[in-house]
Amino acid sequence: MKKGVVRIVSKPLGQARKVGTGFIVQIKDGNVFILTASHVISGEQHPSVEFYTGEKADPMSANVLDGVEGGDLRRGLALLSVQPKAEILDKIVALPFVPRESRNQSGEEIVVVGYPGDAFGLAVIRGNVVAERGRDLQIDANISEGASGSPVLRGAYVIGLLQERGATYSEGNRAGSLRDFVDGYNLGVLPLELQATSAGIAQLSGAAMVLIPSGAFAMGATGRDGNDDERPVHQVVLNAFYIDRAEVTVAEYAKYLRQSGKIPPYLWEKVSLDRDGKKPVLGLSWNEAQGYCVSLGKRLPTEAEWEKAARGTDGRTFPWGNSLPMSSQANFSRLPVANPYSDGVQPVGSYQQGNSPYGLSDMAGNAWEWVSDWYEKDYYSKSLKENPKGPARETGMKVLRGGSWVFGDIRSTARDSAPPTKAAETFGVRCAKDAK
Repeated sequence: MKKGVVRIVSKPLGQARKVGTGFIVQIKDGNVFILTASHVISGEQHPSVEFYTGEKADPMSANVLDGVEGGDLRRGLALLSVQPKAEILDKIVALPFVPRESRNQSGEEIVVVGYPGDAFGLAVIRGNVVAERGRDLQIDANISEGASGSPVLRGAYVIGLLQERGATYSEGNRAGSLRDFVDGYNLGVLPLELQATSAGIAQLSGAAMVLIPSGAFAMGATGRDGNDDERPVHQVVLNAFYIDRAEVTVAEYAKYLRQSGKIPPYLWEKVSLDRDGKKPVLGLSWNEAQGYCVSLGKRLPTEAEWEKAARGTDGRTFPWGNSLPMSSQANFSRLPVANPYSDGVQPVGSYQQGNSPYGLSDMAGNAWEWVSDWYEKDYYSKSLKENPKGPARETGMKVLRGGSWVFGDIRSTARDSAPPTKAAETFGVRCAKDAK
């Protein structure tokens, strides 16, 4: 989510310099569109913006689009546009809005991602929803000056935009009013959201998804870092796609079983929903994993999609970078146990220090994840350059990625394989879908 947030600095004539925050709502034809609070840029038509790319970036001049809505602290909004260089476009993302019908309940956990001021870098501030009142959202996060215009996030979704810090709680705009404001430009600049797909089971999963932008990345490992089936390193260009922020949980799979009447997977008799609901579902064959995703209007990610989501575009060895794994970053190299649910896997998202560049959790360790491709040891030497989907012929083995709670090699390029009918205590899943 950090890669969708920008720092905004404005210097209105005759006024003091102002620092605020904004977030990306759309990237289209090389243009990046940024939403912020109107008071952040009031009196300035060309504020400077800095994108979060993990590196120090030069400020760029943005244009304030006509139609700034009001100047009051409670509801005023502004939309900016900027054309960054191609290398910046490959490192930023637009943030998805909460589905339109979603409501926020008092006490729900949220995070605010923004720039508190000149003395601070990008900050992630945790809090809770206090209430929704009309078009306003009230939260109890401890916000500092400079965070105006920050996105308020519930999971991977934007549920509001921060406007001001009050005496007892902070206030902002609800996602609905943000959507209405941006829709009014008729520029095709629409907040991204995950559309409901089909009725019934397709709407069961509450799993948040993250948009992985289109573009190229280097797939595979070099030198002694990788195994033979991870070579050669090759450039792959992918269309944009969505992928689950976390592995499919026991609770999510239990809902699917109740609705579909499917036979429970291997090891399901060891599950305690109260204890294990937030842990990744295990014991899935490829056929079961694919069936689950399809029932939700989704699919398994391709092997190339999975690797880009896990390691980004800078060639890192692990989701967090190139340093060797630590116990604070992933769940790996544990001893086998009789009940992997109670004594093996951990709740999804428990290792935030090990998140991928796109904010995905557990892309290393916890559970192996099935992908859609057939396995072939030398496939990388003949892979398609654009949107590869693996060997065209059936090889009898499907690919697994990411390692597991008992596996030591959790590099983002490591591959494993198994027959599509095989189920094991380390096999799980996360789903993907096309970005349309």
